[in-house]
Amino acid sequence: MEKITRFVKNTLVLLFLILLLMAYYDIRDIGEQVTVYRDTTGKGLGTINPDWFFYAPLIFLILLNVIISRIARMVGDFPLQKLNLPQKDFWFEDAEREEKLEVVLKTWVYGFALIFNILFVVLISQIWMAHRGLGGQLYQYGLILVVFTVVLLGWIGFIFYRLRLRKEEFIS
Repeated sequence: MEKITRFVKNTLVLLFLILLLMAYYDIRDIGEQVTVYRDTTGKGLGTINPDWFFYAPLIFLILLNVIISRIARMVGDFPLQKLNLPQKDFWFEDAEREEKLEVVLKTWVYGFALIFNILFVVLISQIWMAHRGLGGQLYQYGLILVVFTVVLLGWIGFIFYRLRLRKEEFIS
């Protein structure tokens, strides 16, 4: 599962880069400020420089994915016996289950990157569409933020549920 999560995460990074390059090319071709959102009449309200539109998300995405990859690597290097787990006797019964616990934790960490990469793809496409005049009202950003918050809180809660399970069929 960890490899699938990493593959999807990396695919989303590639999709983000392609989408960002396409949007930047389109916006630079027009040669104006980037409209971030519009009011209900369709008038552009929030604008930013096209270079900020390109470089800020790009740098943020790269830094976030590097930090999350480092955290996942630290999970592999950290002595897992020191963790205060709810089912410690189950997870540390033998070396195989301890390896599976490491896979579960790494998959969970890479899931964070997956969630944030999806958010970045959605936000960049939303800003691009707002600039093109195809939506971009403020309530759409609010809806994106609410969905992102619910998914992120669900993902955080999932690890507590996942570590309480004792059945072996739920290990990976």
